[in-house]
Amino acid sequence: MIDTATRVVHIAGTTTNPDTAFMAQVARNLTDCFAGFLQGKRFLILDRDSKFTTEFKRILKDVGPRCQGSSRYQLIARWRVTLQIQKNDVARARIL
Repeated sequence: MIDTATRVVHIAGTTTNPDTAFMAQVARNLTDCFAGFLQGKRFLILDRDSKFTTEFKRILKDVGPRCQGSSRYQLIARWRVTLQIQKNDVARARIL
């Protein structure tokens, strides 16, 4: 997940075989009322990946932000620009 306001990247979970149960748990973790990454967020942009199961979307719909579709390539491109900017900032700091 990428917070577009701050460009902070949050790893929601990793597995070699994400199934419905795993993705449902990820959705519950993201919408947790105490430490969920999506608390206070209004929108969640999802690509069309089949990993975003009906159960995942149902949990988000019940307690989370509104979901919108988008191209994963657009999101990756924005994230890469952010990484490049941060890399350049670190390089400038070393020079100074």
